[in-house]
Amino acid sequence: NSAQDPVTVTLACSLATPGTFSSPVASVDFIPSTAEVAGVTSGASPLKIVVPIWDALLIAQSTPLTSASNLITITLSSNVDLTKDSNITLSGLNGTLLPDDPSHPVTSNPADKFLTGAGVWNMDDGTLGLTVGADGLAH
Repeated sequence: NSAQDPVTVTLACSLATPGTFSSPVASVDFIPSTAEVAGVTSGASPLKIVVPIWDALLIAQSTPLTSASNLITITLSSNVDLTKDSNITLSGLNGTLLPDDPSHPVTSNPADKFLTGAGVWNMDDGTLGLTVGADGLAH
């Protein structure tokens, strides 16, 4: 998987004429679309390819104190939009006392960016699975 700039597409034609002759038509380049697709500028240009990456990641906690309720806050940003039903998994959150929860409450800003407002928490694995909601996540 590698990024690729859009290509130039050319139209060429040779008109058949009666007899053994043909009449060439001047070649022309198509004008590529500059429309945004999936949050990518000029993403509609032919064969433009981007490799999705995380371009901003931050994680913080509300307290380092033992036996205290702790709120983990993450900030993430991608170079492409995340579409509905995209899956995000946070791993390495080991050492908590929070039991498994198939619908652990999750909030987002703006609100309701994840399906059901919940994630799937697995204590043994230290993972939280999230599914992007109907509106997707714009980068």
